[in-house]
Amino acid sequence: MKKLLIYIFILLASKTFSQDLYNPSTNQLTIPSVNVGNTNYINVVITVGNVISVGASSPIITSKAAGAWQQSATSTPVCIGVGCGTSFIPAPETTTTTFFVKPNNSFYVMTTKGYYPSSFGVGQGSNNGNSFTGSMLTYNDNWISGTTQTLNLNMSNGLVVGSGLNASTLLGYNYSQLPNISAFAGSWTGGFLGNLQAIFNIGSDGSISGQMTNTNCKFTGNAVTDTTGINVIDLTVNFGASCPSANTTVSGIGLIYNTFASVGSNPTLNLLIELQNSTNTFGTMFYAQK
Repeated sequence: MKKLLIYIFILLASKTFSQDLYNPSTNQLTIPSVNVGNTNYINVVITVGNVISVGASSPIITSKAAGAWQQSATSTPVCIGVGCGTSFIPAPETTTTTFFVKPNNSFYVMTTKGYYPSSFGVGQGSNNGNSFTGSMLTYNDNWISGTTQTLNLNMSNGLVVGSGLNASTLLGYNYSQLPNISAFAGSWTGGFLGNLQAIFNIGSDGSISGQMTNTNCKFTGNAVTDTTGINVIDLTVNFGASCPSANTTVSGIGLIYNTFASVGSNPTLNLLIELQNSTNTFGTMFYAQK
């Protein structure tokens, strides 16, 4: 039996099973199936000794709602005035809404029009089977919290439907992949809520700096990998004296995902960031592509 346990520990160091269960109260590990030589053992229970190393960790996601979804719609803005329809034809505009739910059922609704953020909301929800309900606080172009909205959604077959949403699973994004700060690193030219253009710099060490275009509004901060292990980063940003709601510290999440203009084309990297202060009275959103 001792020889068997030695073999099992060797195998555990090189191979893991998604169904393995560890009971911290008994210090026992249950393994549904393990091969030792030419023999397969079923429902093996061992007492765990020293843990030699841990490569990485990820959350056990119990919320059925946890994930990321997106919907897009293209429309042509209404043209009013001289030359409409002849010398001037408005270009089609794409509105994209991203719905993101963390493992604890906190959620974010982030909407862009063209290349700029147009609205976003933050809330806490709960799910029961395929149903998800939640209360969401929205933020306006002045970065001030506005109305509270209630979401009532049905989530099934990769779709989120209800409360103005008809979204499918966000492509070009891996929700459960462990985050990497270096993937976010670089200089991002985009905009904050209210069509405020800005350059948002993220260093490979997580340092943040930036400035709004044609203004003295500067900001600094830092980013770290999310504590729940899902594929987002946690940010803290300090806005300077010349920024909206001067000298305010905000925090939130950031995620990146790929989009493709056509089959076989090079991917476009999209960055979404939402930020709010500790009292939820002030918040904004940043969006950029590169």
